[in-house]
Amino acid sequence: MEALAPISNWILLAVGVALIVAEILTLTFILVFIGLGFVLTALVGEFIWPFDNATQQLLFMALVSFLLAFAFKSHLTRRFGPNVESIQLETLTLGEKGQLLEHDGQFRVNYKGTTYAVANTDEDDFQPGDTVLVTQLKNNQAWVKKPANATKPAH
Repeated sequence: MEALAPISNWILLAVGVALIVAEILTLTFILVFIGLGFVLTALVGEFIWPFDNATQQLLFMALVSFLLAFAFKSHLTRRFGPNVESIQLETLTLGEKGQLLEHDGQFRVNYKGTTYAVANTDEDDFQPGDTVLVTQLKNNQAWVKKPANATKPAH
């Protein structure tokens, strides 16, 4: 099997810079690591250790890219990624009434067109069909309480 001729370091450098620039459009922090792998491969090939063939260059690029991604991905996503705890559903206001349902032996509350699992069923004596106040929504679960003037709808 014949080895592939080495890729020009200038081509590797151009591909790396293009990938780093393309990262601006994706914001995933993956292309930047692959681009840095290409750039570092070009610099190593030009100034430190000339590669004998393209296979060595691509393996070195893949190794550098993987190590950079492994080392920095969590730091970058923690710093620039979305803050999951701060995401609020502005369309859902709390403190309004919903109706309890029972599905597969588990209480759910029908609230604004969606059913949520009830997280605190052990705090009150709930029955299917009860009207409840939704006090908190988190992780697709609802915390409910009986309102002061609790009513059970007629069937």
